[in-house]
Amino acid sequence: MFDNRDLACKGETNLGNCLRVGREALLDFKNGLNGSINLISSWKGGNCCHWKGIRCENNTGAVISINLHNPYSHEKAYEKWSSMKFTLSNCGFNGAIPPNLGNLSNLQYLDLTFDESYDLFANDVEWMTSLVSLKHLRMKHVNLAKVGSHWVEALNKLPLLKELHLINCHLYGRISTLSSINFTSLSVIIISGHSFHSKFPIWVLNLSSLVSLNLRNNHLYGQIPPGLGELPNLQYLDPSRNNYLTGSFSQLLSGSWKKIEVLNFASNKFLGIIPGSIQSFFNLRYLDEGDNSLTGSLPEFSKEIKNCTSEGLLLDMDYLGLSNNQLVGRLPEWLSQLEVLTHLDLFNNMLQGRIPASFGTFRNFKYMELGWNELNGSLPASFGCFWESLEWNSF
Repeated sequence: MFDNRDLACKGETNLGNCLRVGREALLDFKNGLNGSINLISSWKGGNCCHWKGIRCENNTGAVISINLHNPYSHEKAYEKWSSMKFTLSNCGFNGAIPPNLGNLSNLQYLDLTFDESYDLFANDVEWMTSLVSLKHLRMKHVNLAKVGSHWVEALNKLPLLKELHLINCHLYGRISTLSSINFTSLSVIIISGHSFHSKFPIWVLNLSSLVSLNLRNNHLYGQIPPGLGELPNLQYLDPSRNNYLTGSFSQLLSGSWKKIEVLNFASNKFLGIIPGSIQSFFNLRYLDEGDNSLTGSLPEFSKEIKNCTSEGLLLDMDYLGLSNNQLVGRLPEWLSQLEVLTHLDLFNNMLQGRIPASFGTFRNFKYMELGWNELNGSLPASFGCFWESLEWNSF
């Protein structure tokens, strides 16, 4: 549901006269697409402000909102964006995105979200540099294979951009470096499902407003640059399933990570031990370091746990995934003190010894996997429901 100020979602328009440049951009967009939808078939006549789904600014006639959202799409509509939107989600179109779309310089919100059955593509993205008011850009399953590596430079010319979503858009090659950063308002970056074969983009270290960074499944390689942990507003970091990111895990977590809540480094090649410094990540609730090359034992900091406040790390963590590493040693007692923990995965390590009796007191568990370790001894009396998770241990 859109904000009630956005009349375009109801098919209403104002009574002004649209600007010629806006009308031509809309017609060019219409003519460049294959497919049909009732709204766009009504785009006839000289005054585009009367076209269904179009909203114009009263005084100037500038097109400020376009809504062609398919009401039967399973995509959830975005909320709290009051005006200046272009939503074209799963509307059944195929074809090239016409560059004249860049003439809609008042747009703040552009959503081109499709499933894999559509064939919408762009030959370049230079037209985006004219969308100087754009705050939110979302593209999913839009084929950008022809744009090369220049998409970063183009988006860097949008100083008001706050959210960037590029998902499964066939991007590849090197992610460009930037000599200067202009899109410093970025708070959310989701760039996933591509074949870059590139190093981690170091320019993200200059985005002090960054709250969420998702670079999942992009074939990135090399080390994550130090400094991510010093970004003052970062709460969510997911560079998982890149397979070739590497480096010392303890060095990576040596920063302050003041607001971090989610860390997902799964399916890479990180090395070394799990540092005891994670006890200072007071907001951390999700940590996944599965499918890496971690060694050593789980850290011991039971004394510090007793001094944690109600907002402390260990009382907030509900997901801990460390499967498929080379961890050794015993299961520490502090694991049983994670009162809201629902998911514990230590599968396929080299952990030894008995399962602490306190493990039978977990109240919120939905999933626990301890199989393929070297655990032994007797099981806690209340451990019966997790018996299947202990495959290939000695009990």
